[in-house]
Amino acid sequence: VLLDGDSGKTQAQVKEFDEPYGVVSSGDGTRVYVTLDFPGQLLEIDVASAQVVRVLTVGPFLRGVALFPDEKRLLVTEFYTARVHAIDIGSWKKVDQWDGAISDNLCRQITIHPNRPKAYLPHIRSKVTGMHGLGSIFPYVAIVDTQKNRGNRRKRMPMDSFLNNLVTASPWEVAISADGKQFYVVFSSTNDMFVCEVIDDDYREIGYRARLQLGNNPRAVRVAPDGRHFYVYNALDFNVVAYDGSTLKPLARIQVTENPLSE
Repeated sequence: VLLDGDSGKTQAQVKEFDEPYGVVSSGDGTRVYVTLDFPGQLLEIDVASAQVVRVLTVGPFLRGVALFPDEKRLLVTEFYTARVHAIDIGSWKKVDQWDGAISDNLCRQITIHPNRPKAYLPHIRSKVTGMHGLGSIFPYVAIVDTQKNRGNRRKRMPMDSFLNNLVTASPWEVAISADGKQFYVVFSSTNDMFVCEVIDDDYREIGYRARLQLGNNPRAVRVAPDGRHFYVYNALDFNVVAYDGSTLKPLARIQVTENPLSE
């Protein structure tokens, strides 16, 4: 569904095959790119005609999608492997790939840094074949280097040990401020957020700033263009909460609807 951003009115509906998940728009709003989960496809939609103009089969269970600042490439992620694919928009072909560890799992989103050659994806480590302490399910944030052609192109940071072994679960989405200095990750199962600083050293990558307790089942975080505020969508509270970027205190709660099941 294509909506007018000012009025909220529906402009058009676009038919696609099945299970759309990730959505990202070009800067001028003329193109929309969508991942289809089960078919493992990437779509390009022309907004003016409200038609799918290109389809590319990339990999199984495709979910996350992000557009590079220069809008020449897209990054997409596989849900059950956390594998990252790079798609050249001009040729509409896959041109690069970053594989994770064999235990990487449940990757829903990916975010590209505005001015560093890095992309960040939340996922879990799911080692379920070992008995007792040999098995584990841990939250991670992986960082891929979008420029390196060899060597260490990908690393992952365990979120369970990020703050004194605090247990967090289901890292759902990350966001980065427009100046590239602030980093946010929400954990939907434990209602947490880590507010971090981006460290430009190609080693530590992100540093802890604060932990926030959010509403119920947070699944999205966005930062205002000026960086002064950020917003969290709490799925089971059906609200959006605005926070002050400096004090990290909530400023306002916007209820999405009184009865979401009826609409």
